[in-house]
Amino acid sequence: MQVISYSDIPEFHNDTKTIKHLGTLLGTRVNVLETIVKMRRDLTLSLLTDGLKRTYTQGRKSGFEASDAMVFEWTIETTMIPRIRFMDNCTDTGVNKTPITFILEKNYYAANDTFALENQQQILVTQAPEKLAPNRWRYVGILVGNDMSKQVDTNYTTKGRYTQYRSNYYPELSDKGATKYMFSAEKHRGHISRHRVGDSWSGDYASVFFQMKDKKGQPHFFQMPKPEKNLLDLFMLSRENHLLFGRSNHDVNGKCLDFDTLGRELPMGDGLIAQYERYCDKFSYNILTTSLFEDAIDSLIKKTGKFMDNNITVICNHVGYKHAMKAMEEKLRQFAINGAWYWTKDKQFVDVGAHYRQYNYNGNSITFTIDTALSEIYTDFGYMIFVDTSITDGRANITRFTFEGREMLQGTLVGMGGQDGRTSGNIATAIDGTEKHILGYSGLAVFNPYAGFIMQENVI
Repeated sequence: MQVISYSDIPEFHNDTKTIKHLGTLLGTRVNVLETIVKMRRDLTLSLLTDGLKRTYTQGRKSGFEASDAMVFEWTIETTMIPRIRFMDNCTDTGVNKTPITFILEKNYYAANDTFALENQQQILVTQAPEKLAPNRWRYVGILVGNDMSKQVDTNYTTKGRYTQYRSNYYPELSDKGATKYMFSAEKHRGHISRHRVGDSWSGDYASVFFQMKDKKGQPHFFQMPKPEKNLLDLFMLSRENHLLFGRSNHDVNGKCLDFDTLGRELPMGDGLIAQYERYCDKFSYNILTTSLFEDAIDSLIKKTGKFMDNNITVICNHVGYKHAMKAMEEKLRQFAINGAWYWTKDKQFVDVGAHYRQYNYNGNSITFTIDTALSEIYTDFGYMIFVDTSITDGRANITRFTFEGREMLQGTLVGMGGQDGRTSGNIATAIDGTEKHILGYSGLAVFNPYAGFIMQENVI
């Protein structure tokens, strides 16, 4: 179901039989958040996880066995070829195929391997490396090429410069080979956080009525007291803030470091920005252009394992969204000669401007969304997070973890007048009012935190 409108006084107010309390809907759902997030379409991460059914519950059923009740772990493999550094300056030129002796930080290259310097000159390793000390390995090689007068540019063989594996070459009837470790396996850990809100209100409050449609398009009508609606909004906003800005308070051993006055743990997990900031590329802009979009896409797709058909969602604050729309408009003006329109006409009325939702580049697409939580924190400058939202091997890159049946628990202490202040019947307290609490568990996993890009306006 999706909320499409609500009003204080429904048009069908005389037909009370069609009105139900929203709790009758929520009480029948296993995962109520799939419905609730449709009320707040401006909370992007809630839509990307619960709204698209990209949520795992703890336990073996999800395929992610928990090492602890509030912890989830996953492993990723990065296909980037390692870069090995020079540990000393090397002055050998290698002219006329003379041997070059140099010191690298790892035992990575074997005899008959070739590697490239940063200027793309290649060196063939001629013998097995020799260990001199920790992180110091002596290699011997020759310069690759068919010009005997060529020599190594020693500006690229100084301490701190990088080398990178290219290939290997063996003669006929060779009797050995070498295996390269061409990727790195990394284990990542996330933590589930607990959120809770609560409030009470007197029986004088009126209700807000919602019109909702089911999957068949049939309308249904529900009511919710305004304070309950505000409480639900606060819970969803608190959770969205955590999914965006959360910072872990667990040490390297997984121990929670913060407690309340009674000594109970206050678990916090990393949100989207914290997970991306450690690994993805970042850029500050003065004037946003579509060329910068393309640079961000290029940076991101290098980390996804495919160069086409990537789906990228750009989560913007309101300022960043304004900049993105202006950049799209400037791009469109370049093609005005092809018949691009900036207005539409309906009878006597003319609408000027447009909403530029998607940008396509080399078989990849980026879609822009504006997030209320991001806008309320970053109010004075543009901020955008480019997120890979593709499905890889049946798994979404952005996924939320929770506990089955405890995604969102709601409890109501009903007094005189019921929740709407006007209902007769059994009560739990003699007070003319109602108290409600909402509690939920949530943790965010960015399975590939390299496949992202953060863009921020450069403000002095």
